[in-house]
Amino acid sequence: MSRASVRGGNRPSVLHLVPSFTGGGGERQLALLALELCRLGVDVHVAFVHPGINLKLVLGSNVVLHSIPSSGNHDPAILLRILAVIRSVKPSLIQTWFRQMDVLGGIAAILQDVPFLLSERSSALAYPRTWKNWLRLHIGKRSAGIVANSDGGAAYWAARPHPPRIAVIRNGLPLQVIRNTEPADPTALGLPVSARLILFAGRLSPEKNLNTLVEALDEVLAARPECAALLFGDGELRRDVELRIAATRSTQRMRLVGYREDLWRWMRRAAAFVSISRFEGNPNTVLEAMALGCPLVVSDIPQHREILDDTTALLCDPGSAADVASVIRMTLDDPAATNARAEAARQRSAEWSIEKAARQYLDLYETLITDRVAPA
Repeated sequence: MSRASVRGGNRPSVLHLVPSFTGGGGERQLALLALELCRLGVDVHVAFVHPGINLKLVLGSNVVLHSIPSSGNHDPAILLRILAVIRSVKPSLIQTWFRQMDVLGGIAAILQDVPFLLSERSSALAYPRTWKNWLRLHIGKRSAGIVANSDGGAAYWAARPHPPRIAVIRNGLPLQVIRNTEPADPTALGLPVSARLILFAGRLSPEKNLNTLVEALDEVLAARPECAALLFGDGELRRDVELRIAATRSTQRMRLVGYREDLWRWMRRAAAFVSISRFEGNPNTVLEAMALGCPLVVSDIPQHREILDDTTALLCDPGSAADVASVIRMTLDDPAATNARAEAARQRSAEWSIEKAARQYLDLYETLITDRVAPA
């Protein structure tokens, strides 16, 4: 079977397996990708264990949803139910998202003799030596391919003996929707209209370096009464972050606002967006801030360097709260240079549309499907 016949004669059927549709960037990326793949003629199915805020993005669309009941994340029946979905859908290809589905979905695909594509959403530092990561690695080596959203993620797999096919596809953005976003009104959160906003957005998890972030923001806010800091997101460290904010000098002007669907409006309004992660994949919120022309302060790590440089952002040492605070102040104090960097970043973001990403995924799917059937 040629690739042309896959594209033209046989509509590919792809089953995505994901633990949940919660408010993370990966879950949102899957929802956006699924919608765009449908528009390209792919028969898209998504099976998930837990719903979440991003589920509504695909409700009422041509994406076929399969809810997998479970009594918890370690319910052995999840594997059996994934197998049942695969037998029902009979997909041409399976794509797994996040460790739980990389393991369970990978095992199910192997048992059903269906090629699977593992999504790599991070990089090597995300995977310390644990038995779960060891298991994911060995199952992933039996996949038809790895699709990473960063060079760092690709390098993690390329360093293994006899790796499968590896591709890099950056996260895609709904650029037109993002760029039509109107700025938020600070008074909606009880802040003065004149407030200069400093934003963070992301999972509240260890790699986001939240202790250093709160310390740096406190240093900036203590000397800048016109500024306020808003932290968007949720996760395992929420209570810890709340306690750390409560212990600062700036509790009235530093707020953990949780997950909000209007994040882009706040980015449009902000004086700076700060991301000082210790490691990343291809960070969605940084890409979104770029597309919105929001000035960036980011940690000097390889994953940020893949998409940014000194002409598009100010980079800082993620191990030093003093350095992070200093770079935030530089961003606030030099509007001309800051705006020039933000505009350069906005122009660069034009490379990363969800339409382009979906076409790249479709090409990869067709290559893997063609390779699978070629011997026959």
